[in-house]
Amino acid sequence: MTISTSPPRTAPRLSIALGTFNGERYLPEQLDSILRQTCQPYEVVVGDDGSSDGTLEILEKFVAQCAFPVRVIRNEVNLHFTGNFMNIASECTGDYVVFCDQDDVWADTKLAELDASMREQAADLYQHEGLVVDADGIPTGAKLPDHAELRADPESPPYHQGSKGFAMTVRKTVIDEMLRDWDWGVYHEFRREFGSPLGHDQLVYAWCIGRPVVLISKPLTHYRIHATNVTATQTMTGSWVQRLARRAKLIQFAEFNYQRQADKWAAEVVFMERMFPDPPRGIVQLSRYFREAAALWHARAAVHDAHTSRGGRWRSFQEFRTMNRAVKLVPAFGRAALGKDLVLTLLRTVAPG
Repeated sequence: MTISTSPPRTAPRLSIALGTFNGERYLPEQLDSILRQTCQPYEVVVGDDGSSDGTLEILEKFVAQCAFPVRVIRNEVNLHFTGNFMNIASECTGDYVVFCDQDDVWADTKLAELDASMREQAADLYQHEGLVVDADGIPTGAKLPDHAELRADPESPPYHQGSKGFAMTVRKTVIDEMLRDWDWGVYHEFRREFGSPLGHDQLVYAWCIGRPVVLISKPLTHYRIHATNVTATQTMTGSWVQRLARRAKLIQFAEFNYQRQADKWAAEVVFMERMFPDPPRGIVQLSRYFREAAALWHARAAVHDAHTSRGGRWRSFQEFRTMNRAVKLVPAFGRAALGKDLVLTLLRTVAPG
């Protein structure tokens, strides 16, 4: 990531790319926050991924209220959030694409802040900060992304602080580059085999590593975390009892679960290789991340193999711990995760057969 020093640009056209799917509970608040923007968007392009609730009716009312163009695209098949956002971003006609989740709430000045930053510094990617709120909109005290962490390590892997789609605005030509070799057949094949694919925000952030990026260190979105989030970290909200219960589910993980996760990480590498035959540096880095993650989780699966003796699982745990220390791009498992693995290694009985 580099700090932009390009000449200022004028009159940026901001296209909002809004993804929806059964979002009737929170969508009205997000749409109201778009209507309250002190700087109006160039257009809004909505991709609905097959909603069966009142989402489309809410969108119809929104269209009637808008003084700017709004297009609603109804997907013939469910694309999941990655495919949905990539598809609607490709349909945007402005200079920049502003990603918009259906369940957040924007600050009234979000587009104005983006406009001001773009006039001051030209870049391929703009990213602001967000305040994490719970399902009822009550602030949790957490900030995501945290630009202090990004500035401390601007080349940090896209999987972490940098790739938060709700906070990202990307130049439209970047989307066009990414979709040059995009193969929807490959995308649907991955979906059939593994379900949720690599996030569009991870791909966009990775693509922009080494390009001009501007950080707007202001919380311009209330980022809502709730029970039906697709990608949010649920352990950031709720009472300590709820958080403990969610963590306790991880104890039930068997060798198959870890193996399945490792297989998915490995498939992500193949996905990127097939989608991007001539990848930029950031995609290469992201591929390395998932390659190392796959190896780490394969090692973790061996620790939880119920058909291996305790001695064998103990040796696997030692190997896993050594590998965990050695990885560079993959974040090391913390004490809690290692402690859980160690306890289960020693206590779990050997399965018959």
